Amino acid sequence: MSVITFKPAVRGRIPLLFALAGSSGSGKTYSALRLATGLANGGTIAVIDTEAGRASHYAQYFKFLHGLLEPPFTPERYLEAIEAAEKAGADVIVIDSMTHEWAGEGGCSDIHDETARRMAIYKNVLDERKLANVSTVAWAEAKVRHKRMMSRLLQKRAHLIFCLRAEEKIKIVKDPNTGKTLVENAGWTPICEKNFMYEMTGSVTLSDANPGVINYELTKKLSNELQPIFRNKTAIDENMGNTLLEWSNGVNQNKPVQENSGPAKQVDYVSLMEGRLKNARNTDEVNRVFTQWEATKTKAEQAGRPIADTVADQVQALIDERHNQLYQPEPQEPEWAMDEAAS
Repeated sequence: MSVITFKPAVRGRIPLLFALAGSSGSGKTYSALRLATGLANGGTIAVIDTEAGRASHYAQYFKFLHGLLEPPFTPERYLEAIEAAEKAGADVIVIDSMTHEWAGEGGCSDIHDETARRMAIYKNVLDERKLANVSTVAWAEAKVRHKRMMSRLLQKRAHLIFCLRAEEKIKIVKDPNTGKTLVENAGWTPICEKNFMYEMTGSVTLSDANPGVINYELTKKLSNELQPIFRNKTAIDENMGNTLLEWSNGVNQNKPVQENSGPAKQVDYVSLMEGRLKNARNTDEVNRVFTQWEATKTKAEQAGRPIADTVADQVQALIDERHNQLYQPEPQEPEWAMDEAAS
């Protein structure tokens, strides 16, 4: 029997690994919870907190399970925490912060240092000269353990959102005209293993100058399909999470052509739009959901798989209902005030 079976490719659900990097005060945790709320679409969110419980400050704004991960921040303990969140029923897991796995107490940097010291001890005495010589070789154990963790994370079915600290990098350059040495800003860099961001489905870097707002001038990884979701100079919100969920589930993606294909089954549209509307906090956001819904219907029509009228009517009714709930008429001046103004 063959070890692998081939069949026609179909765009199915894609588990996501998304990273939000930024300096202190850039809105990483709050943005991650907004994104997770939309992505969970009524499901369960779990937060793995390595920041001494700071994520629990947002418990009054978001519904989530909270778990405190304490040192040592080894790759194995991160993996155990994520698997524990899965067993607790989490559909979306926020890891805040993933930076500790690399630079925290007991993380990969500490594993490297401990390995180097162990290799540099001769007759129970630490040889400082040898310590410097074995530094590169001593990274082997830490990197193997990190890669083992990453290979397991890539197999997870839950959506993973990673918060990472970022630091401002500089580079030393020589002025070609004067020959003088200059210091240039090299931008913000996430604090993590160098290949970690390449494993992400997508990532953005946030700034404390404009917390929670996407800035394309900062480090990012966004494919052509993700850029319309994470637009430049836009605050991360629940609607982005909803749209990301649709993309993950393959909604509006090209599907194999089948004979006698009529309107596609639309059972998901009602629940997806209901989740978006639930997160809308004013009529402007409801109007934005309506615009997105109209665009979704147009795309479905162009793809030859129109949305059923009954489903469209249900969604429209939800939009109208939510708009009426949030609508606040402008206060009218009392008649005596208008009379005084006229006189």
